[in-house]
Amino acid sequence: MPPTGPTWLSLLERLADRLLSAVERPLVAARIPELLRSANQVVPGVTPAPAAGPPPADLQQEFAAETRRLLTERLLWFAGITAAVLAAATFFTGWSVFLTPLLAWLKGLGASAPSPSPQWPDRGNVIDFLLLALSAAVYSLLAHRVFHGHLRGFDAGRVASGVLMGTGVVSMALAALAHPSPGDLISVAFVPHVVACICLPWTWKEALRPMLVLLVAAAICTIVAKAPTGWGKLTTILLSTLVAAPGTAIALFKHTRRVEAFRTRFFEARYDEMNRELVDARRIHEALFPRPGTHDRLAFDYAYQPMAEIGGDFLFARALPPAHGDRTRPDLAVVLLDVTGHGVSAALTVNRLSGELERLFAENPAATPAQVITGLNRYVHLTMAEHAVFVTGQCLRISTHPDPHDSPQLAFASAGHPPAFLRTADGRLRRLDATATILGVLPPDEFTTDQVQAPFAPGDAVLAYTDGVNETIDAASSMFGIDGVQRALSISGPAIVNTPHTHPPTTSPAQHTHAALVHALSAAVARHRSGAPKDDVLIVQLTHLPPPTPATNPINVAILGPTGYTGLELLELLAHHPSMRVAYLGSARDNPPRIDAEFPRLHGRLGPVDPQCRRINHDDIAATCRLAFLCLPHDAAMHHAPALLARGVKVVDLSAAYRLADPAVYAAAYGHPHTDTTNLPHAVYGLPELNRAAVVAARLVANPGCYPTAAALALVPLLRAGLIDPRSIIVNAASGASGAGREAKPNLTLVEAGDNFSAYGIGVHRHQPEIEQTLRHHGNVTAASALFVPHLLPIARGILETIYAQPTPSAAPTLATADVQACLRQAYAGEPFVAVRDDAPTLRDVQRTNMVHLSARVVHGRVVIIAAEDNLTKGASGQAIQNANLMLGLPETTGLI
Repeated sequence: MPPTGPTWLSLLERLADRLLSAVERPLVAARIPELLRSANQVVPGVTPAPAAGPPPADLQQEFAAETRRLLTERLLWFAGITAAVLAAATFFTGWSVFLTPLLAWLKGLGASAPSPSPQWPDRGNVIDFLLLALSAAVYSLLAHRVFHGHLRGFDAGRVASGVLMGTGVVSMALAALAHPSPGDLISVAFVPHVVACICLPWTWKEALRPMLVLLVAAAICTIVAKAPTGWGKLTTILLSTLVAAPGTAIALFKHTRRVEAFRTRFFEARYDEMNRELVDARRIHEALFPRPGTHDRLAFDYAYQPMAEIGGDFLFARALPPAHGDRTRPDLAVVLLDVTGHGVSAALTVNRLSGELERLFAENPAATPAQVITGLNRYVHLTMAEHAVFVTGQCLRISTHPDPHDSPQLAFASAGHPPAFLRTADGRLRRLDATATILGVLPPDEFTTDQVQAPFAPGDAVLAYTDGVNETIDAASSMFGIDGVQRALSISGPAIVNTPHTHPPTTSPAQHTHAALVHALSAAVARHRSGAPKDDVLIVQLTHLPPPTPATNPINVAILGPTGYTGLELLELLAHHPSMRVAYLGSARDNPPRIDAEFPRLHGRLGPVDPQCRRINHDDIAATCRLAFLCLPHDAAMHHAPALLARGVKVVDLSAAYRLADPAVYAAAYGHPHTDTTNLPHAVYGLPELNRAAVVAARLVANPGCYPTAAALALVPLLRAGLIDPRSIIVNAASGASGAGREAKPNLTLVEAGDNFSAYGIGVHRHQPEIEQTLRHHGNVTAASALFVPHLLPIARGILETIYAQPTPSAAPTLATADVQACLRQAYAGEPFVAVRDDAPTLRDVQRTNMVHLSARVVHGRVVIIAAEDNLTKGASGQAIQNANLMLGLPETTGLI
């Protein structure tokens, strides 16, 4: 700790600092120590080289903290090694000075000739021995005190320097009584100094400071001594200065290397931290973007690629109450913004503009594009223009017409933005140019804008984009230009592509429903571009969908076992499916019932479905149906599936008959052998979000269990990313009573299940091997173990799972909630039936939907995921229809949204 008064240590340190300043001044004046200045540029209190500029404050602080830690850790090494070396020198000096003459004299006593008197050492040798012994004792005491923690709270560097100076000055004073010479200084100060410079993280100045005091002491002792004389004294003093050279050189070399290594580590860590922050910032920034989708018959889609990790382009879309109060169809407003600049600063500006847009539409949901552009200009001029930040923007609004026979109207306003294009259903292009100057340039009282109106008929599409598109250049520095945009939009064929909606991440061109123009323009820009993007690219397509046409040839399907809960749910969903028709209801009962008598609530709700169930006949099914849903017990499913497959009927099995790939595992879980090992290897596990391509090509799909569906969707992305340990998983789940089936069971009666909550099947539940198999196969891990504990909820339907897992060792040090949430969002970007939320989902959020809601946290170093689904829909019948849609070539969401 710093001294509080003029102690001997503070006096020595003041003397050392004065001497150091006197030595450093001429060197700096001559601009010699360039290496010295660069080596000390991160040491607090030392001015860096002017060309290098001051280092960051946090770099200096971290370097100083590391130096203090190293000094504390290595003080013991310095004291221990020095004590050991000096003790060894003391021993050998004592041997040569005392023991050797004594042994020679004792040996001479036995000789025949008279023994001479022993040759005892002179005073100088005795003083040398005493100095070594004293120094060894001092350093041994220092090592003892450091080892036992008696010096905690003291400045380790000052302690080392003070001991070195103190022992040296005392030694010099005692040496003056004998024969002061460079050898005395070397024997007493050289070794401790070199050891200190090797062990301690000293700079060259810190290494030289104590030696300057000792050199002055040695010079004084040499001057006052009797010998040598004249030039001999000067020579002795000059030679003494060489004692400081080796240690100082070692300190300079070590410190320079340490500075370089520390700077490298520091900036690498800052780069990694900045990279992670940019990833998080981009995730938060792009979370402001809307999800592509449809609003009534108005659809929009987009492709977005920032130049850097984060960009200054922004898209706002909102379904709004209709401008005409007598209409029920919503309006759709879309705003494109492009902020001057790029990267983080532009993204921060975008975030502010996002809030302003939310305010504008919240205050005036009927705001016209001209009003929106005018409001944005006022905001940008008053808050951003003084910082030389300006914005180009476009606003489009599709408003329904009061006359139901007329098409909606497209209203358009643009402030300095590149022209948009309206492409009619017959392929004609209309250019929509800017209607006002750039936002923020003019004050509000001088800003005006026009507004363009145009019909927006079914099949029409409008395409807007930011200037990163038209300003793209090729290898010859030729700009893509507005002409390039027009050429790309003059593609043959419709603006609408009827493909399943599987939205990719927003950083890649959209290639899905209603995005033909986006895809065409994105591809054209990519072909024209030479090198990396020089600006952010945002392309948006807004489409008026034609009215749906009824299916002229619906696909006939069969339901075998419609009287259970899953069969009932399946029947209710398919009764209104636009492309499938239930043509066969097959029952295993001796007297097949009418389904609307079994479930009276179905009266009048089945549409064209014949409500009379029939005995299961494979030939009749094959003659009328392309696909059969098996809602049967496991053994019955293994009996009927082979017969149907042999007759060319595709099968979606809702039982567990084909879920487990190993027949032995199935037999152990379900208590009876597998009877269809021929078809088992060809069954496809029907979890579309993880296995979509295989489902599309499948003839036999094993519809997943309800519990495994939620667990797999929650865990597989984290396993694939290496974020969680596959052997540490705990699945704590709770399900409504419908998960146990319709069969009467005592524990499911109202008296037993009502006002109750209980665990069951602990460690032996049939879904546990299915969960582990799915995690292994789709999580890309060789082994996975899950402790699965299900519970019975006193409700009809729904599953809530709370899942725990330990992070992997590589992920654990830095894993945060944002990381696991980003992993899930990236995995399910565009998935129509998976929602990743910031808040924890509840059962009410998902009941009677085909959705799974996920939310993840990192709590006390553990990953916690909440997953919610409806066990009868996404956990059974809804997912079965999702699989059937894929198998039959239909859009995946048909009949489910």
